[in-house]
Order: sequence, then C-alpha cells, then structure tokens
Amino acid sequence: MPLPQPEDLADRIRALEQAVRDLKSSITNQSPLVSASAGWIIPNQAFPPAPPSGGHLTASGNEPIWTEAGGATYSLVPSPPFTGTITPQYPTSFSSPATIVSAPTAQNYNDLRADAAMLQVCLRDVINKGATTTPRLWPTP
Repeated sequence: MPLPQPEDLADRIRALEQAVRDLKSSITNQSPLVSASAGWIIPNQAFPPAPPSGGHLTASGNEPIWTEAGGATYSLVPSPPFTGTITPQYPTSFSSPATIVSAPTAQNYNDLRADAAMLQVCLRDVINKGATTTPRLWPTP
C-alpha cells in the first residue's frame, strides 16, 4: 500500500509548517545546561571528558571547576582572605659594629656569625608562619 501523499502544494506546506512547530516546541521544552538571567547558573554534573582544545567549565559539589584540554582540573573557588594574625619575630639589633676601624679580630667574626644566625632564625620563622597561615602563602618547606 503506498504512503498517503498530500494532495496539493498547500497541504505539503501546511504539513511542513506543522513539523517545524513540533520541532520548535520540543527544543524549547528542554531545560538549558546553563542560564544567565541573573549571573551564570551551572548545575552540578559529572566531569566531561577533556576537550581537544580549550576547556570545560563545570560544577561539582557546588564548586566551579575548569577542565583543560590536557585533562587537568582546577577549582575556581578563591582562597579565603588573609587574616594576618601571625606575626613573625622581629630581628633584634646587630651585635657586630657597623665599621671595623682596625684589623678584624676574632670577636668581630663571632659577632658577624651571631648576627647571621639571628637573621636565619627570623627568616625561618617567616617561612614557617607563611606556610601555616590561612590561606597558605607558600607550601610547607
């Protein structure tokens, strides 16, 4: 049995218009992946595969994530603000003289070593406190 065909051109146009309306309504009834009426709203979803170039912006656990072409993922949540509550120790005055008038003595050498050791203690204090602040200023040494 042959398929029924529209009788004339007007029937065919009406059938095509109806098909277009059906397609348009099926597209508009789908929820969008993102929306931007009041800022971008990105729903939580599984990580997509890495794209061949560029990257993917997704959300996972209410955290925005960037996946780059190489497969690496990065959280886009900013670090909390620096509180600045840890104060490193301040170096004391140097024990060595600013200038040596005569030939250096063993005491001058010992004073310089004591000053260098004091600065080393202060520097280590700065490094350790910077590694334990929130947020960390640098990794733990």
